This record gives sequence, C-alpha cells and structure tokens, in this order.
Amino acid sequence: MQYFIQGKPIQLSTSKIIGQGGEAEIYALNSKEVVKLFKSPQHPSFANDKSAQKAAQERIIKHQKKLRQFPKSLPSNVLVPKQFVTDNDGQIAGYTMDWLQDAQPLYRYDDRRFREKNGIDHDQITEIFIRLHQTLTTLHQQGIVVGDFNDLNILIKRNIPYFIDTDSWQFQSFSCKVFTPRFVDPILCDTNLNYPDLVLSHNIESDWYAYSLLLFRCLLYVDLYGGIYPDKKISQIARPLYRLNIFNAKVKYPKPALKFEILNKNLIDHFKKLSEKDKRGIFPLDLLRNLAWQTCTSCHQIYSHQYCPTCQSQPIIFATPTFTNKQLIFHTCGTIIATQFTPHNHYYLYWENGEFKRETGAVIFKGDRHPDLQFWLDGDRTYIGKSDTVLCFIGSELQPDLTLQVDRYRQQPCFTCAGGKRYWLTQGKLWGDRRLGRGFIGDVLDSQTYFWVENNIGFGLYQVGHLLTGFIFYPERQGIDDQISLPSFSGEILDISCYINTDIWLLLSVQQAGEIKQHIYVFDTKGNRRSQHIFEPETLPQLQGHCATEQGLYLATDDGLQLLTVENHKLEFHSLTPSDQGFEYGQNLDQISTTLLLWDHHHIYQLSTATLSKN
Repeated sequence: MQYFIQGKPIQLSTSKIIGQGGEAEIYALNSKEVVKLFKSPQHPSFANDKSAQKAAQERIIKHQKKLRQFPKSLPSNVLVPKQFVTDNDGQIAGYTMDWLQDAQPLYRYDDRRFREKNGIDHDQITEIFIRLHQTLTTLHQQGIVVGDFNDLNILIKRNIPYFIDTDSWQFQSFSCKVFTPRFVDPILCDTNLNYPDLVLSHNIESDWYAYSLLLFRCLLYVDLYGGIYPDKKISQIARPLYRLNIFNAKVKYPKPALKFEILNKNLIDHFKKLSEKDKRGIFPLDLLRNLAWQTCTSCHQIYSHQYCPTCQSQPIIFATPTFTNKQLIFHTCGTIIATQFTPHNHYYLYWENGEFKRETGAVIFKGDRHPDLQFWLDGDRTYIGKSDTVLCFIGSELQPDLTLQVDRYRQQPCFTCAGGKRYWLTQGKLWGDRRLGRGFIGDVLDSQTYFWVENNIGFGLYQVGHLLTGFIFYPERQGIDDQISLPSFSGEILDISCYINTDIWLLLSVQQAGEIKQHIYVFDTKGNRRSQHIFEPETLPQLQGHCATEQGLYLATDDGLQLLTVENHKLEFHSLTPSDQGFEYGQNLDQISTTLLLWDHHHIYQLSTATLSKN
C-alpha cells in the first residue's frame, strides 16, 4: 500500500517501526516526526478474528471525521495529530506527530527497580503528577475526556508528562469505547459480569479515578487493588468490581511495595473513599502541593507524616536479608548500578554522593543518575551507553578509540560485553571483537533487533510487526541461525529479558486488550523449544534480576528463593527457602559455582547454595 502526506508519497517499511499497539503501528518518518498508521482490517494481527476486523474497519471510518474535527490550541505537552497520512483512495490512514525521543512511559515510574537505579524520588513523582493534574484540568475545560487513561499513553521527559494516543479521546459527539481493565472505573462497568466491561461512557470523573490509580502505584509500587487475595474465585482483574483494595485485611501485601502507612492520613482517606465508597470528583490538588517527603535517619524509609510510621512504634536499623550463611560483600547508601561476578572477582559500579564509582573506589565520572544512561561491566572496563553511542572507560580513563556508534531497539543501545569482548549492532549488522580486530557475525533487521551473550552463546530476536523471530549465534563464529519461530501476537511488548545457561530463557511482558501477561519461552542451545507458558503478573511480577543455571531459572520472590524448571515440557516452580528468609521480588541473582550472589540497590550478599534443595 502506498501512503501520502499532502499528496506526496512516503515510504513506510517494517524496518522503520519503532512501536506498536493493538490498533496502530508507529513508524519513524524523520529525525523529528513519526507516523501513527492505523491497522487495517487486513492486518495480520487480526487474522481469523472477525470481531477485531470489524472493529478496525469501524475505527477507520470514524477517524475520517473525528481527526478533521480534532480540538485545537491544546497544551504543549499533548502530542496531537499534525498532518494526515492518506492511502491511495485519499482516506485517512493515520497521521504524523512529533517524535518525543528519550522519553519513558509512565509505567516505568511505578517500577521500584527502575526508579531507584535512576534516582527518581518521590519529590519528582509529586512534580510530575502536579503537572499532569494541570494538563488534565485544561483538557476537561476544553470539553475533552481522555477516556482510556492509562500508564502507557503518558510519556515522561525531564519530569514533564506528555499525552499520546490522543486520537482515542472523547470530545463533541465522538465517544471513546476503548478501555484498560486495570484503570477503567468500575462504576461504568457491567455489574453482572465477573470481569471489567465498559457499558457506560467515560466521563471527567472516570479520568480522575484513573489519575488516582496511577498516582497510587507510583507512590507505593503496587496497584490500589494489588496484592494477593486468597479467594481465587475473584480474579485479580475483577477485584475493583468487588471493591477489594490493597487496604483489605485479607490481602497479602507484596514485599517490594512501600507500605501505605508512609502516606499521610489525607491521602490514605482519599484512596480509601475512592475504592471503597465510590467517591468521585476532581483529585484535590492540595494533597500534592502540601506533600512533603522526608527520609527517616534510622530506617531510611521515606514518609509524608511528621514522624516515621515505622520507627514510631519500633525503631529499627537499615533492613537487610536474614537468610543463613550470608556474607555481606558490599553496602552503599547510594545505588548499585551494575555488577559482574566471576569465580575470582566481584565487579560492581555504584553511584554515591554525585559520583559513579567502581569497586576499587575509582571515580569513573561525576553526575546524577538518569534513565537515558545504560551501563555494562567487563572486568576493569566500564561501558556507558546513551542514545546510539557507547563509551568505554578503563579504570577512570576514557578510551576514545573504543567508542562505538550502535543501533537502538526500544530506546536501548544494542550492545553487550562478555569475556573481554564487545558485541554490537550497526546498521542491521551484528559485530563482535575478535583476536585480530572486529569480526562480522551476521545480518539482522536494522533497529528491530536485540540480543544477549552469556556463557559463549548468543541469542537474539527481531520483530516485524506482530511477528517475532529468534536467532542463535556463537560469538567466535560468523553466521546466525534465525529459524527459531515464536508465536505471533497482537499486543504491545512492554519488557524483555533473556537468561542463558544450558537452556535459553526468554521472558516477555505483553499487554493485549489492556491486560498484561508474562510469557516465558525455553529453548535448548540448538533452538528447539522445550517449553512455553503464559503467567499472570501476580505469579511473575518481575522479568529482571533472575539467574539461569544448569538446574533451571532462579527467582527471588516474596515466598522465598524459587527454582523454575522444565519437566515434561511444562514449567514447574520449586520452593528452595522459607518465605521468611529475606528474599523478595525486585532482588537480583547470579550464581558462580556453588555460590549464589544476591543484590539490591544497596547491598551485595553471597551465600552457599550447597544446602538448597527443591521442594
């Protein structure tokens, strides 16, 4: 299909796709603009799904009028349609909008690992939500209802929230039918069903309801209806319909989340009345403007009271894990940024008092943490990536001759290092260091590929629309095996992780129709699929920080250390320690010989694995 902007043809190839959702694909048009192209009924994502095909057709018909009447003079932090993209028949097939590069979706800001690693504190969250409040108020004053208000259609850059996906907004006679189950107002849903289904129209109050849910998660790292409820007859997604919130005495509170007691009484009252008494209305902005965050000098907990709610009843020291035979390797009041463990050495990079330091105490550079910066360690080398540039430091000295320009995938530099060698992508070609210089490994898709290297094995994947293809390579050889097929899907990939040992463990977090699922695929090193399974986020909240071993995949969970294994093509969880032994979601694991390394943002521990056994 040929597409046009103001009558001039444009080229939109799959290699230019930088993102996609259930209804559209995003293409890079130039360095400053992107094209949002609506999926047609014939799109492969809708194959054999007549209802989805019908919805796509209706959506395109609706946009012919809706986009031409889109509101004008909106706030500068709203990414609005700029120019229409038309097809051969002159019908609107999409539109251009500004490309907001190096921005992060709001859902990253409710991830404790991401926040602590990048130094994003609660004062910044308060600032973001005050600005979000101001913009939302302005939109409502102009007769606009966001409708499908969720943590994927808000992007954050320099603490400024930007609205995207504005074509779904509700204004004039154009209603918004789409919704995200986690954020839809239960008052507007069918009360006869055991899952959220929107039957009444979005309104201003439902926007403020979603705003409150977004704020709650960013403050405490848990949903207002999060935690584990013991009655399995009520699914996690259905709990808002029964008003079963995190304050319910039967709900098991997740360990990585901040306790709701750190919030002041006025905030707690607001969230309780919202989720228990169905109180609606504009979020009281003074609750944010009067919010003052403090850090307890005893337990280092943040809080918004006049006193620490933890130490008021029982003064404690800085919390540390309590499992048997632990040995503290390192502790910082700052933030551990990156680690590498070998049989003979422990390497790590940490940030403290405005300085990035190595385990030797050597200062690599001075500055603050930032989501745009990526770090890798390989012995005494520190690699720092930003945008498409990767720098190398040996000790404290920058090595200009080792600077690389690399491709990016999902805003991440396509680079890794292992065993004294670097591996990277440039213009769709995979390269690696060899004894006599750089060696070409294989051709992949430009800007659509990511890869990992561990234990002398490389695994990667590239994405073409809704199709994912995996490939295996050996770093010292030329050539890749890209015959590893993965099931197609129509959702949006939120996160990816991969762990390699005797098996390859690929983990994907995918949102489809507003619901998030965690996908795990296990391959042997020849590319044969050994197992696959889809988990609920409550079962597998984190994709990061796990560790592949010969036995399976180690995971730190709120129920203790667990091992995930493949048995008769099925994935099975095994408990290795009691739940009170200091493990929790969000911790990182690695295994060197019979030693297990455990670290969070402040501590590194090691313990012997000789006593661990499957239950």
